[in-house]
Amino acid sequence: MERDGLTGLGNRKAFFARGEERVAAGGDFALAVMNIDHLKRFNMHNGHIAGDEVVKAVALQLRNLDAFRIAGDTFGVFLRAGSDAEEIRQNVAEAVNPTQPVHCGDAHCMGPQPPPRVSIGVSAWRGESMSELFERTAAAMLDAKTKGRNVVVVA
Repeated sequence: MERDGLTGLGNRKAFFARGEERVAAGGDFALAVMNIDHLKRFNMHNGHIAGDEVVKAVALQLRNLDAFRIAGDTFGVFLRAGSDAEEIRQNVAEAVNPTQPVHCGDAHCMGPQPPPRVSIGVSAWRGESMSELFERTAAAMLDAKTKGRNVVVVA
């Protein structure tokens, strides 16, 4: 499996390959797509190195799952049907808590920021293609963002 260099998780290519395998095999499973809330703002205040540490900390919480980094601050996780994505959200919220923010001292800084959290969309597979499942789940994740972030939305 191809790995993401920063987190050690599978990369986007591996994510979609795994998804195609899961769809071909059938059975009960779900997909969670999660995005780190306000990471850009966090990076502007604390610097990109601190932001990379947040990405790695989120990945660490996913290490025992079938998880992939599919974009800069977006992760995909294949779950057993009925698994609780809320537990993942809570684990990240408890664990990802930078203790030593570095103020950037730049006019573009946006002031103190809360520790990053994740918004999660989750969908049970309903017999559709991987691309359809991903689109439905990604839409649920975007819905989580509009509902205040740091929440789980089930599609």
